[in-house]
Amino acid sequence: MFDAVIKIYALVRETFLEALSKKVFVVFLVVSTAGLLVLLAYCSSAGFQEQIQHLQPTADDPLGVALREKLRSLQSGISFAFFNAALILAIIITSDLVPTMMSKGVIDLLLSKPLSRVMLLAGKVLGGLLVVIVLILYFMLGSWLIISIATGVWTTGYMASFVPLIVTFIGLYGVLVFVGIQSRSAVSGMVICFLIVYTVSPLLFSREELLFQAVTSDFWRTVIDVVYYITPQVADMAQITSNIVQEKTVTNTFPYYNALVYGVVFFVSSAWSFAHKEF
Repeated sequence: MFDAVIKIYALVRETFLEALSKKVFVVFLVVSTAGLLVLLAYCSSAGFQEQIQHLQPTADDPLGVALREKLRSLQSGISFAFFNAALILAIIITSDLVPTMMSKGVIDLLLSKPLSRVMLLAGKVLGGLLVVIVLILYFMLGSWLIISIATGVWTTGYMASFVPLIVTFIGLYGVLVFVGIQSRSAVSGMVICFLIVYTVSPLLFSREELLFQAVTSDFWRTVIDVVYYITPQVADMAQITSNIVQEKTVTNTFPYYNALVYGVVFFVSSAWSFAHKEF
């Protein structure tokens, strides 16, 4: 058991280093750093500091509600933009990990190692997930520290929004890995995930305002509702992220279970398919 853990760790480390060498990783790092520098310049500017001084707690506002509202507004805007940008880059970074592993020559070498196919796939998947977690934490922790130091207010909602973002990615990552095994193509997985994130999920999220206006049949409305519940609810998770940042109560937890079930089902299906794949 311990020997298997060591071997998987070696694969995770190898995958992590492989991802570090990709240009898209460098792009993510550079863009995140540039964003942090812009945020630092903004929070250090005389205009921003003057606003913060005017919003400090007073006799009329002893709890500093106005200052916290300013902080939530800034963090909410950043988290919304980062949620979408992070998903795009995370999908791109991890999209070719499995297809590349399955290419001729590479897969022959990997299969010659004393490690089961399931463990081999697990090492690759966990390595990709680790890369994404590190990149997301880099920006989120950096921006949280900049804003908190600049305003003197330390909130927990912004960093807590890391959870729905990662859970959302896990669901999409399962789809990405499964499609990558079936098609041996990075592009196929990316296209499907992008369609879910930017077309299917937003449409279903706004189905009452958009789709139900064009569909009057109760039967087809029920069908649309069913499709909504069985597809990744990315738009809902974006809304949950915003609510967490603004420290609002999150009552709808179904999207969490939806994403986790997607991840588990597709990862298990991927493991079974990879274990029985002919190379």
